[in-house]
Formats: sequence, C-alpha cells, structure tokens
Amino acid sequence: MNRFTLLLFVALATFFIVLWVKRPDIISNIWLWLVGLTGPIIAIYKKLKQEFMDSNLYKKTFKESETSKIK
Repeated sequence: MNRFTLLLFVALATFFIVLWVKRPDIISNIWLWLVGLTGPIIAIYKKLKQEFMDSNLYKKTFKESETSKIK
C-alpha cells in the first residue's frame, strides 16, 4: 500500500509540473481548490478508516486469522 501511495504521489507531482509548464493559469485555480478541500478530505479519510477498522468484516478477517496462528 505504501508503494501505491508513493507511485500515486509521483504521478500527481509529475502531472502538476507538466501542467504548470504548459498552462500556469490553470494551476492557480486548482491550488485554491486543493488548499480549501484538504481539511475535509483528511477528515473523510480518517472517518472511513475508523469505520472500516470497527466493521465486522475487518474483525472477522484479521482477528480470526491472528488467533488461528497462535494455536
């Protein structure tokens, strides 16, 4: 998962650098949106992660496999 996140970050950074070179006027508008939406995006991510960790599917899949390894 960390590798995917790193590749996604590199791809987005490369995209924005090329876009900045070709059309710098667009980046100013996107930058305002990104700065304005960073807080809500992080909050939604944390909420979804917490709900997934608390879900029965997660508990059944990972907790049962850990207890079977112990025995």
